[in-house]
Amino acid sequence: MGNNVNIDKSRVKKVIEPSFEKKYSGVILPVVFFIVLTPLIWMTVTTLFDAENTRANKPALVILLLGIIVFLVGISFLGRWITKKIIKVYLYDKGFQTNKDSQEVYYKDLTYFYLPGMKSNTFSAILYGNKEGQWSFIPGAPFKKNAFYIWQDDYIKNVFPDAISNIENGGKEEFYLRSVKDLQKDAMLGVGKKKVKQIGESLPKLEKITVTKDYIAFAEEIYNWENYKVEITPLAIKISDLNGNIRVNYGKFAASNLDLLSVLINRLNRN
Repeated sequence: MGNNVNIDKSRVKKVIEPSFEKKYSGVILPVVFFIVLTPLIWMTVTTLFDAENTRANKPALVILLLGIIVFLVGISFLGRWITKKIIKVYLYDKGFQTNKDSQEVYYKDLTYFYLPGMKSNTFSAILYGNKEGQWSFIPGAPFKKNAFYIWQDDYIKNVFPDAISNIENGGKEEFYLRSVKDLQKDAMLGVGKKKVKQIGESLPKLEKITVTKDYIAFAEEIYNWENYKVEITPLAIKISDLNGNIRVNYGKFAASNLDLLSVLINRLNRN
């Protein structure tokens, strides 16, 4: 959310890193160096022990050495470029910060959406904003499927106690809904800086899910917890009566702060 990045590493409890970067530094790079250096060492040793070949092939050997050095330097620069471009997520006790954010994003000030991925229970990006209305995104493709479980757990630990206390004391929690059309556009066109800005500006106009201690409501309809069974996934919400008749099957949407919404539903809707 800014250019001046300052990670407080003394407070970092966990770093979520893309799986590709680990493969690059731990597997791909060593393999490339081995493939390149093994024949080079063999050629150098055999040539040095053959004086006649050394004189005859000296220009070719020099050119080969220079070419390999240039190649290895290029691989090294590629690694540095990948490291700068790839997003890392640094977790603190009360929030998180990526290597692109200028400051920590506190969980209690966080609004976010998952953009669902091609496979079940995966995401192509997390779009997130803070209380100042600054929005950014984390691409999901470079990370392992379970990489953000700890991020989700930390988020719930920080926000659930206040949310359930608010509800039990007569308050309400609200969650934004994004339309199918918006999701399709994001999936087809990708998520750029212009898009995340539009998402932040569009929040007040979006439909909402409202959760209270007595009911869940959306689309101007109220469903009492005691009379309905509510199920929610990253892409759908299904509401059935106690006889199993489906009253609502609203699919392919993105709810804001889905993890908190899911936990609240499981807590309040015990049918």
